[in-house]
Amino acid sequence: MLDFLKLTNGASILDYCLMGFKNNKLAYGIDEYMLLFWQENNQFALKAVPFMKTSLNQHFCYWIENEKTDIHTIVYISATGKVLPVATNFLKFIETFIEDIESTITGSPNNKLLLYISHEEWPENINHWLNNDPDLEYVSL
Repeated sequence: MLDFLKLTNGASILDYCLMGFKNNKLAYGIDEYMLLFWQENNQFALKAVPFMKTSLNQHFCYWIENEKTDIHTIVYISATGKVLPVATNFLKFIETFIEDIESTITGSPNNKLLLYISHEEWPENINHWLNNDPDLEYVSL
């Protein structure tokens, strides 16, 4: 993820905001976002490190399963606090996310303005994530 952030310093794509470092074109820097997220969702403090959010208060985070390993599953946290693993690592997540954005934009009828990824039940459709990251089947939170 660090390489992605160094390359982009964050990005706002449709309604999805990937936080950067002190990028004044985005709502927050990743450090401010993390502190705000933990204050508002203290049950996830030190468990989830957020890096992307939507205007509907949905979050995508690294989930820190075990401090003794480098395993950091990517999870989706809904506005109601539901946690769903969506990728086994950041690379798998960003590949799927970019493919979903691309298919939404290119599949938009009559160049209709879209705000969200158009896949059915995205991002809560676990089968969609499993198709792109079969190892996700072995993740438990």
